[in-house]
Amino acid sequence: PEWMAPEVLRDEPSNEKCDVYSFGVILWELVTMQQPWSSLNPAQ
Repeated sequence: PEWMAPEVLRDEPSNEKCDVYSFGVILWELVTMQQPWSSLNPAQ
């Protein structure tokens, strides 16, 4: 779920913007070696 766009998690309609979001999260992890929002629990 860390890489999923919020729209997908809420079971809302999704499009290519969700893919761009997920790709951005993966790039962030590759560059920083950390997960974004690591201090939040998965429900947040």
